[in-house]
Amino acid sequence: MRIRGVIFDLDGTLLDTLPDLAEAVNTVLARHGFPTHPIEGYRLMVGFGAITMIERAVPPEARSPDRVEALFREFEEEYERRAHLRTRPYPGIPELLGRLREAGVRLAVLSNKPHHAVEGALAPFFDLSLFDVILGHREGLPPKPDPRGVYEILAAWSDLGPEDVVLVGDSEVDLQTARAAGIQAVAVTWGFRTEEELRDAGARILCHSVEELSDLLSRELSPLR
Repeated sequence: MRIRGVIFDLDGTLLDTLPDLAEAVNTVLARHGFPTHPIEGYRLMVGFGAITMIERAVPPEARSPDRVEALFREFEEEYERRAHLRTRPYPGIPELLGRLREAGVRLAVLSNKPHHAVEGALAPFFDLSLFDVILGHREGLPPKPDPRGVYEILAAWSDLGPEDVVLVGDSEVDLQTARAAGIQAVAVTWGFRTEEELRDAGARILCHSVEELSDLLSRELSPLR
């Protein structure tokens, strides 16, 4: 494996967003008299996009498309108000991104957050110029595990091939996306899925810490100069 470009997932990979996501959803649920969930209960609800998270959080009898859509809109407003109250980069991530960029490695973010929310989530913690491409879910770009987000990034990195690029993420969605796009995946265990869940999803390369990921990427770098 040689690495000249790295695509990062956002939630659970670069940023620990779970407390703010959970609080925003629970606020909406409580407003409508629905049961709320502990923060840890949201680990398996996230990853497939916010609408799916809402659908999983509400009781089965409330999962009509119109009701889920209305709750999703409320969640968007609530999350926007609190998105950075408890969210933080995982320790070591800012330094890792800086080292990779200094080495000439291309960097991108591919998230199932709405596209407008991705830059908003990153901006308080990172210099956005670190990233060549930042993509979230938008009209015309389906969410992961559809590979079209990866294809769009590869098109922007026209001098790189799939064999030069790795996707780093914390969930089965990221593994499925990488497989569908024909690129290598690195699964990280500090996010929203356990090692067992990632292995069951087909993870072949796992990193248990940012330091381990940094060592792996450093060994495999084939940077552009």
